[in-house]
Amino acid sequence: TVTLKVTTDSGCVGIKTEHITILPSPNVGYTDSANNSVYPYILCAGSSSSAQFTDTSDAVGGSAITERIWKFNGVVNPDSGPTIQYSFPQQGVYTVTLEVVNALGCADSVSEQIDVNPPFTAAFSYTDHCLGDTTTFTDLTQSLSVVSRTWNFHESSGGPYAYSQTAQIVFGQTGTYDVELQLENAIGCVSTVDKLVKIVEKPLADFTNLISCAGQPYMPMDSSF
Repeated sequence: TVTLKVTTDSGCVGIKTEHITILPSPNVGYTDSANNSVYPYILCAGSSSSAQFTDTSDAVGGSAITERIWKFNGVVNPDSGPTIQYSFPQQGVYTVTLEVVNALGCADSVSEQIDVNPPFTAAFSYTDHCLGDTTTFTDLTQSLSVVSRTWNFHESSGGPYAYSQTAQIVFGQTGTYDVELQLENAIGCVSTVDKLVKIVEKPLADFTNLISCAGQPYMPMDSSF
């Protein structure tokens, strides 16, 4: 019950009493888990790492959640779904806020702080890509804390795996191979990079005119293909 009493400067009094209905506010909550990490709460900055945020709010009172807003350091995320993916652009401490409104029009929010570690982005180069040659792959990742490294060459047989910074392979057939490097650093962040490597036939060297006269210019005929 709410009562309003109004008194004028001449001493007149007005009173109104109303019964107020209190609607239930939603119980707001969410969970988060790193997608690119051995440990679900270890996050690294950069596009190669992301986290999944899931709304666990209870609308309360038999209603439903009708509006949802995710904010990262106060900036509204365009995705308002119950489960979203987010990549943190830089390292640092981020405040993640979820605001929800239920069907009764009541709103509430919750905020948590998340520590984001420095970026960890896998990169590699390769040399030679002719059939029969040894193709060398070199890990170029800018990190001193790599604790696990896996190369996958995706050959038809399933592909060999290598665990060193430099890997070598002789591909058995021509074609385009999806070569993958996956790394894990000391704090558990995982980064994966893929490159398409094209293996082509070597040219077949050949020439004709195998006879020449002494003292005369020799003119071989290139018939390579």
